[in-house]
Amino acid sequence: MQKSIQRGKKATVKAGKKIIYAWWFEYPYWLSEKAMLRHVGSYERSYDPDKISQLSAARQRSELMGGRTGRRNSAKNRKNADY
Repeated sequence: MQKSIQRGKKATVKAGKKIIYAWWFEYPYWLSEKAMLRHVGSYERSYDPDKISQLSAARQRSELMGGRTGRRNSAKNRKNADY
């Protein structure tokens, strides 16, 4: 019985790799904030302020010129069209 408890305490997801995220609980959590930031930073990159202003300006220009046209807006465009 003691051996099984000790094995459970030393358990890792892969051999030699420590657990950094406890996903199997009802409320999963990161064991360290540093590991969380390292993981999130590899997927979500933030833009610099200049790039954000360029994106918002492009979005405004697009809306002023009629917005996006395509499949998603085709029913809406047909409803408001002047024939």
